[in-house]
Amino acid sequence: MSISHVMSRIAPYGPRILVFIAMCAGGWLAAHIVKSFVLRLVRRGKAEATVGTFLANLLYALALVLVLCAALDELGVQTASIVAMLGAAGLAIGLALQGRSRTSHRG
Repeated sequence: MSISHVMSRIAPYGPRILVFIAMCAGGWLAAHIVKSFVLRLVRRGKAEATVGTFLANLLYALALVLVLCAALDELGVQTASIVAMLGAAGLAIGLALQGRSRTSHRG
């Protein structure tokens, strides 16, 4: 296989790959901005630093997952199963933490 043959097979996907890279870079930057904004709000407010750091990291991870799903969709990858799996995982984590929040409020 020659280089020209490989390039002719890859060339139609070039714009999609560039859009994918741009979306990932922009989403990463936006996620960092959101994380720093939340951390700044927590420092100004009366919230505990641990809670603020947890919330900032949670929002950062959520933003990265959303951006990655959108970028993969732009490449043509079917993301419905990924989104369904993440939804089920979120529900399981929420239900698991439900009992913990009840015990922490009791003292």
